[in-house]
Amino acid sequence: MPSSLANLVSKCTVFRDHKSHVTTLKLSVFDIPMLSCQYMQKGVSLKSPPFCFDDLVGLLKQSLSTNLSHFPPLASRLMTDPDGHVHIDCNDAGIDFLVVKSPALSVNDILCLGDVPDCVMEFFTFDGTLSYTG
Repeated sequence: MPSSLANLVSKCTVFRDHKSHVTTLKLSVFDIPMLSCQYMQKGVSLKSPPFCFDDLVGLLKQSLSTNLSHFPPLASRLMTDPDGHVHIDCNDAGIDFLVVKSPALSVNDILCLGDVPDCVMEFFTFDGTLSYTG
């Protein structure tokens, strides 16, 4: 990520706040083709946070942790069993949470109709990564 566009403020792993009883989930024949698609990532852009930035980051982490408890596969990893079947290993591995600030860009620079500007993709660590390698 070019330092002129974005500065990494912090990086941590967010885990579920409650462990799941789900251990593995076998992918269906409809899920398998998605492994060759680009890895999906999400972000939040704020023009002006509603309150203290550090408090907001803490709340976002807690909210994510709570949601991961309801959706165990999101905090999991892919595995292949000895028979060649692909499963989601619900191992509580967690997900990366990055805080990035960009002094060179404003929210207005990236909010536009149509495609997301290329500079925004640099904020995501797995940009261009296929799902099975992500």
